[in-house]
Amino acid sequence: MSEKDVRISYMAARNNAKLSREDVANHLKISIYTLANYETGKTIPDWDKHYAMAELYNLPPEMLCPPKK
Repeated sequence: MSEKDVRISYMAARNNAKLSREDVANHLKISIYTLANYETGKTIPDWDKHYAMAELYNLPPEMLCPPKK
């Protein structure tokens, strides 16, 4: 399995980075509720937010994904 095959959810990536929802929401300039919706799969972030989260979590963007429903 290569790194390209590994996927991690938004919530797991945030937790691994030891960041709170408040920290990430402030950094992304979104509400905590919007971030929670991304993490639960209720809504999907646009590409700009997705890439910003990957950068913040220090992960390649292709590793991040919304949770499976």
